[in-house]
Amino acid sequence: MGGLQAQVQAPQATRNTSEIRFRDFFRAPVGPEGLEISDTLRRAQGSSVRLVGYMVQQEAAPLGRFLLTPRPLQMGQHADGEADDAP
Repeated sequence: MGGLQAQVQAPQATRNTSEIRFRDFFRAPVGPEGLEISDTLRRAQGSSVRLVGYMVQQEAAPLGRFLLTPRPLQMGQHADGEADDAP
């Protein structure tokens, strides 16, 4: 898969923008009902947020779309298919 090199760019957040991370999406631990949206994510509804993550390096990325993950990831579409196991 070749080496991945992290390219860290930290854009300046505006005063009205809060930062949210992937771990903030769902309540932990997962209960018997499965995944539940966290209170943090519910409070962010309708506001500007900055999602911290990495764009997945893809062999042939579709125009206008990309995958975002909490850590660097490189995918081969032929080997990985629809990336059902991507973080």
